[in-house]
Amino acid sequence: NIFLKNSFFQSISEKLNNNINHEKNKEMANIMIAKIKDAKIHKAIIIDEEKTIFEAATIIKKEKVPTLLLKNNAGEMYIITDSDFRQKVILNRMDYDDLVVKIASKGLIYINEDDFLFNAQLQMAKHGLKRVVVKNDYDEIVGILDQISLSSFFATNTFAVSNQIINAETLDELKEASHSFIKIIKSLNAKGVKIEFISKLINQLNKKLLDKLYKILAPKELIGKSCLVVMGSEGRNEQIIKTDQDNALIVRDGVDVEQYRPYMQKITDALVFLGYPPCEGNIMVSNPDWCKSYLNFKNDISRWVGTQDMKNFLDLAIFTDSFSVAGDKQMLIDLKEFLYSKVQNHIFMAYFAKSTTAFETPTTISTFMGKENFINIKKAAIFPIVHGIRSLALREKIKETTTIKRIQILEQRKIMDKDRAAELLEALEIANTLRLKHQMELLQQNKPLSNDIETNSLGKIERDLLKESFKIVNDFKKII
Repeated sequence: NIFLKNSFFQSISEKLNNNINHEKNKEMANIMIAKIKDAKIHKAIIIDEEKTIFEAATIIKKEKVPTLLLKNNAGEMYIITDSDFRQKVILNRMDYDDLVVKIASKGLIYINEDDFLFNAQLQMAKHGLKRVVVKNDYDEIVGILDQISLSSFFATNTFAVSNQIINAETLDELKEASHSFIKIIKSLNAKGVKIEFISKLINQLNKKLLDKLYKILAPKELIGKSCLVVMGSEGRNEQIIKTDQDNALIVRDGVDVEQYRPYMQKITDALVFLGYPPCEGNIMVSNPDWCKSYLNFKNDISRWVGTQDMKNFLDLAIFTDSFSVAGDKQMLIDLKEFLYSKVQNHIFMAYFAKSTTAFETPTTISTFMGKENFINIKKAAIFPIVHGIRSLALREKIKETTTIKRIQILEQRKIMDKDRAAELLEALEIANTLRLKHQMELLQQNKPLSNDIETNSLGKIERDLLKESFKIVNDFKKII
């Protein structure tokens, strides 16, 4: 459901439905409602490990399928694609009487036939795959869904971009891939895809890009002894359009961090080159404060939690949302566990959560319109929800970084009731949708990105939705 099940949102929903073109509704339905079983799923042909390359190729021709599955005597499942025959057999001049298991690959990704097609797209983008294996509720394999089968539902080239990133060897090649992000965002947004799904997809691509960038620029001996993390909106999987950098590097104790500082500056400069503006607060790997040893970060956490200082609260908030994208991820996991063990002080949590009320959220029509007819949507609606939920998640030691997932876990743990959770999810969706629409318009006009929305540009329905969202935000502030 796009809107809450209360009288206000029901009436707004009815108005919207009456004003949306029938064809657009149909297209949105195709995208948002289509299940995997609605798409063209190739028949799953499962062979044994005794089959030869020639026999397998014969089966592919006879069954008219592009892919075979292979199950060995131990019950392990492999996959063989038509490209395996071209790239592994022909180019390597393999004997056709060799066992086909020699060219088979592991690492299959399974997905339920009742899942949404969009989730299949996300899985393919995340793992850099062209196909997933489809199962039913009885855990039986029913077929194989490939990238081509998704083309009738998605007009984006997400797999191609993902593949570009994986195969990139230079910064120029990475830049070419990153330029496609905006096209993908525009395409999905125009089709009515919800912000949550767009941000998931774009952040998967972002993480792949950062991982690849680190592997290109960082010395090989450093990669296994360090952990590159993203923070802020990137760490929460909520940054759609590139706004700024928020990253850090945790280096294993005993490694001389100083010798790698020039490489960190190169990474910051490279990200600027790729379209990621520098962070105004200098929270980047090129800053020694955010590129140091595991022990130093551990000491930082103790200091952040131990003193009631606004900068410490800000640094802690940013680190709480951190997510590893390259290197030794265990270091970040261990630091988060240490952080949770330190957060016991109720007074500290009270001060930390207080920032939820740092910015004014309009309450009346006059304040909603503003003196200059502009309102900062991030300060008024998005930040209070994000930080309020972050505070609750920190108190409850919730490891998820995405605001939506945090809300869902809080509801599951009975920390938040079902209606409150639903209201916050809807308010966040509305605010983020309006912000994305506004920022897309700024990009179209070649203007700098901004969170200041001109209220006169909003239609009546958008104003009503936003005003109702502000009520939800103000109620939430009181709870926090």
